[in-house]
Amino acid sequence: RMATYRERADDVLYIRSFELEQFMDARFGAMYDLVVSNSLLETRLKTYVRALELCYLDMRLVRLTQDKFMRLDLLVDSGFEFSKKPLVQEALLQTAVETSLGPVARRPLLGAIFAISLFSIQNDFTHSTFKSFLVGALFRDIGIPVGLEDPHGDHEELSSMQIEHLLKHPENSVEILREFISVDDMMEHLIRQHHEQPLGNGFPRGLKRAETFLPAQKLTLADWIVTLLDGCRSPRRALQKEIVLGKLEAALPEENKRHLLLLTKLVTTALK
Repeated sequence: RMATYRERADDVLYIRSFELEQFMDARFGAMYDLVVSNSLLETRLKTYVRALELCYLDMRLVRLTQDKFMRLDLLVDSGFEFSKKPLVQEALLQTAVETSLGPVARRPLLGAIFAISLFSIQNDFTHSTFKSFLVGALFRDIGIPVGLEDPHGDHEELSSMQIEHLLKHPENSVEILREFISVDDMMEHLIRQHHEQPLGNGFPRGLKRAETFLPAQKLTLADWIVTLLDGCRSPRRALQKEIVLGKLEAALPEENKRHLLLLTKLVTTALK
């Protein structure tokens, strides 16, 4: 349904955006009730991931509004409660990997949940920092036009215009969000620096590891994990933990070898 909408979004005879928004509003209400009231944790976690996907698709493909960020706040509250319990956070990570997310939302959602898991291993969240982390991670690439190549993949095939969009999208993402919500320092640094690399060969500022905001470092690692998982996916088989772990150690850049044990632990947890 969403793929068809994207293909024909400019065809006013096909569908009007407010009709899609009405559908998503009704769907979100039913899903949120399950997140907060269902007695089965498995149902709550799976519905939470789906509800996050729903919110992201609505805001990414239709339009951003302050009301939709208020709706997202409801999910932030639920996610914060999950994050306070390590075993529940691990179950959420497993649920997110197992859930068949669409191509538009998969990287934003998985990257955000992996990054939160990485950060929470060594740090505690307050409610406000959790909100800044989740919202910033989800919308880190919103400054890239829909349909442009994935900024985390191979850049050799990009046109000069696509490369320009790529290099500017961290700044653009911050400015877009500022039109609708208050962007605090944590959210801003997270978005601006999530493409920086330890050796200083990232963008947009070419910061080295010691100069890069720690949560942004975690998000960079999380994006690397998502890329690794995508490379190991098969249409006919679920992700195989042994295959992923083997590729992880072989593919991990030398400058990130210090994180090998941490990433191995995270992937092992995610693919139980």
